[in-house]
Amino acid sequence: MNTLADRLNQIIAEQKITKREFAQRIGVGETYVYVITGGGRKNNLNKNISPALARVIGTEFGYDPDWILHGCAQDAKNLEQLRQDTIGQVEKLGPEDLIALQRFLSKLRER
Repeated sequence: MNTLADRLNQIIAEQKITKREFAQRIGVGETYVYVITGGGRKNNLNKNISPALARVIGTEFGYDPDWILHGCAQDAKNLEQLRQDTIGQVEKLGPEDLIALQRFLSKLRER
């Protein structure tokens, strides 16, 4: 994916949602989503989004904000640290929390 619009359209397609739902879930207007996803290619408005909005998108849909902004993911060292931290947190969960986590993951897969 080369452009911001390409990456955002990829997220929308992978999540199997409309641009309207994407806009609602990240708290922006539909017109803005249309512009940043390529509908406004004749102007320069669709070239950038703020790092804060990239974090919102990343948090909501599970993507790396750096990838959203620049097309590059975190380096392998950061990803390994994230993996280790996540494993450590999951290992601390009790039985009820593990069941809740499993339900949450199942819901994510349904999207």
